[in-house]
Amino acid sequence: MKYKVPTLFVGLLISSFLSAVTVSTDPVGFITLTIKGTDTSDGLSAVSVPMLSASLHSGVVYDVDGQTITDNNASWSTGDFATPDPNGNPSHYIEITNHSDDTKVGLIYEITASDGGNKTLTIAEDASVLNGASYTVRKNRTLGDIFGDANEAGLTAGSSSSADIIYKVGVDGNGSLAWQIYYYQEAPIFAGGNGWRQLGKSGSADMKDVGVFPDEGLIIKRRSGSDVSVTLTGSVKTSNSRTSIQTGFNLVSLSYPVDVSLDNLGLYNSDGSLLTAGSTSTADRIYYVNDAGQFDIFYYQQAPIFAGGNGWRKLGASASTDQKDSIIPAGRSIVVLRRDTSAIDWATNVPF
Repeated sequence: MKYKVPTLFVGLLISSFLSAVTVSTDPVGFITLTIKGTDTSDGLSAVSVPMLSASLHSGVVYDVDGQTITDNNASWSTGDFATPDPNGNPSHYIEITNHSDDTKVGLIYEITASDGGNKTLTIAEDASVLNGASYTVRKNRTLGDIFGDANEAGLTAGSSSSADIIYKVGVDGNGSLAWQIYYYQEAPIFAGGNGWRQLGKSGSADMKDVGVFPDEGLIIKRRSGSDVSVTLTGSVKTSNSRTSIQTGFNLVSLSYPVDVSLDNLGLYNSDGSLLTAGSTSTADRIYYVNDAGQFDIFYYQQAPIFAGGNGWRKLGASASTDQKDSIIPAGRSIVVLRRDTSAIDWATNVPF
């Protein structure tokens, strides 16, 4: 489940530019994320979490009814996978790993309920297209298991005004998209104590179990200090990925723990079915936070030869310099600006 980045991204940009279950065996590995500090950069990083939690169940959808799927071989208990995170959002999801329709492979659906007796899962969307699909159940990664329940990652702790900040896209009390701001609080017990907190909520509300979906990115702002390295272990995704890119700004992860070039991102297709090509003012854009903590902005240019020709270009660089081999390192996330009113379906094949 990936949320579209709300308009607050513009402000960010300016300021930085500113029970028993059937379990499958996943290949496991690790990746080290570098959170840039202020002594080497502007202290801004955009990261992905490509190492997944372990599969808790893998199976086949035998029947569907509205938002409910049935797996005759299921062995979960009622209530498994259905406990919400501290913000009331689903904590587990299913991912489609195989389907007769390739366009369904990689889709992610939040789990809202489970029934052990009837061997069913209820998901947050219509399930009618999932009959016969293979799927896996996973728990979202959380702030606590990414950065440590007690901030073992070493981000600067403190108050909401002094601690490092983690920006995540969520939904506010009115159902509108909004930035959620998290930080690791260090405070006396009477002032809320230590732990992960969310700006705007109680200083004692523990937010370490807030989930991060696999297609969501995070933006981290270091207020001071040197680079911080965060080593993540987990399962490596071995099926294709699929993410919806909606109108406006989209903060999205890169699903696999490998470097990727602009040309191999799979976000542009000459038939026009993906990102819109054009000029600096009309083309869709990809925003990437570089090692200096600043945004590089890329777009796919369509222009006559004398005006630079066609291809990937970088805002501020020569209109004729091909940027297709520009690398986005493993563990980074990107922001995609979709100008058109239609959403696009971004499919990524397993790169290994």
